[in-house]
Amino acid sequence: MFVSFLWPEASSSAAGVRTGSLLRAFQRWGWRVHFLACARPNEHESILAASGVATHHVPPNRGAEFEAALAAANPDAVIFDRFMAEEAFSFRVRAACPGAARILDMQDLHSLRYARQDAVKAGVDASTARRKAAKRNRGVPTVGADGGADAHAIEPNLVEAAMAAVPVAGDDKLARELASVHRCDLTMVCSPTESRLMRDVFGVPARKMVPASFFCELPEDARTAAPGFEPRHGFATIGTFHHPPNVDSARWLAAEVWPLIRRELPTATMRVYGAYPTAAIESLHAPKDGFLVEGFAPTVGGAMDGARVLLAPLRFGAGIKGKIVDAWMRGLPAVTTPVGAEGMVPGVDELWSPAGGEGSEAASN
Repeated sequence: MFVSFLWPEASSSAAGVRTGSLLRAFQRWGWRVHFLACARPNEHESILAASGVATHHVPPNRGAEFEAALAAANPDAVIFDRFMAEEAFSFRVRAACPGAARILDMQDLHSLRYARQDAVKAGVDASTARRKAAKRNRGVPTVGADGGADAHAIEPNLVEAAMAAVPVAGDDKLARELASVHRCDLTMVCSPTESRLMRDVFGVPARKMVPASFFCELPEDARTAAPGFEPRHGFATIGTFHHPPNVDSARWLAAEVWPLIRRELPTATMRVYGAYPTAAIESLHAPKDGFLVEGFAPTVGGAMDGARVLLAPLRFGAGIKGKIVDAWMRGLPAVTTPVGAEGMVPGVDELWSPAGGEGSEAASN
């Protein structure tokens, strides 16, 4: 039995795609699969039910109803979708089904993602403050990153700052995640980098973790030969805007990355796809600059198969990036940051760091 607050949305998020693939994998392995969610039944619940998964709707704080669903399923194993679901429901599982294995599906290491997000936000706030100070003090030298006077202060590389950020003892989210890990019998970890971090830095025994990344299934519309180079044009990116890393990525792409590309390729187009775009994201739409906010993509193929390059300019995040997995499955080259590439290279599981001065030199260039 999978336990979650929400029904998995495979049409709008990589986490939903991964959960759906994991459910189908358990079915192939011969398990009888149930899914319990607190959210009201919707089209995503209907998709699960049609696939042969037994679904259960239990509103929050309905202990008796939750225990009745457990009794009906009589599970051998209960998988909690992220540590928040484990916090809310594992004590009831332990009491009602003491023989069931309790398994945490992390999706990603949330505390790592938030530490990186905080590092980027601090850098953005500092840059904003410097720009405002420069406007107030026109003609007055500002202080550079090296501490010396400089009319144009060097902006820090925020990707490097994010990659250097690791949650520390006392971090509330880290404490909650580790507590969930230790309460459970097993933890499914999406990224090998996060497995190593949890083992070497946070002291989680290796025997309590198992790798469970994307259970990739080649889509039907990608089984035929991918379009060749000539029919394709421009760039694309995709990601739900319920996810803060994708919001920041779109803003950074529009403000800094795309102008550099457009300067080299004046007729190029950038198509930005993603479910739940906010008014702020839609305001980035600038056809005269070739920057097109397309919003929800009914299919991944529709978003990717016409592009020559997937751009994933992520300044923070964690886990494995579904957009890059999708691009690879469709034969689409991906250009990303160390954040996006983390965990994607077989045999490489350490946290990224710039080699010598190469990182700052590349940023300056």
